[in-house]
Amino acid sequence: MSEQAKIASLLEKIEDARNNARNMGIFSLACFMVGIVGFVLFLSFGGGRAFVALGPLALITLGLVGFVLFSISEWFYNQTMKRLISELNSMAIQIATCPNCGKELPKGNFELCPFCGKPLREP
Repeated sequence: MSEQAKIASLLEKIEDARNNARNMGIFSLACFMVGIVGFVLFLSFGGGRAFVALGPLALITLGLVGFVLFSISEWFYNQTMKRLISELNSMAIQIATCPNCGKELPKGNFELCPFCGKPLREP
């Protein structure tokens, strides 16, 4: 597999991990809100005095469990994305530049910068 194909594959995997992390974050927030709605409904029914309070308790449980599971999934995808980005950074090509003027040096072994004339290496 060529370097360009590896880079393209990594970029695609990074984008997938980013999208998955975003989706898991959205689902996590939605589950948190379901739990809040369940809590408000539970309080509005008098703290569970009747059989009707089982619905709000189910919403609270569903919200909390969903929040935890989706948050863990979001963390996993973020860690995967960080690992892929560091792998991509390790493949980066270092471009030689002049320490004085900062311009990119052409290929070759030069003692002086062809642009500013300053020495490239300390004597």
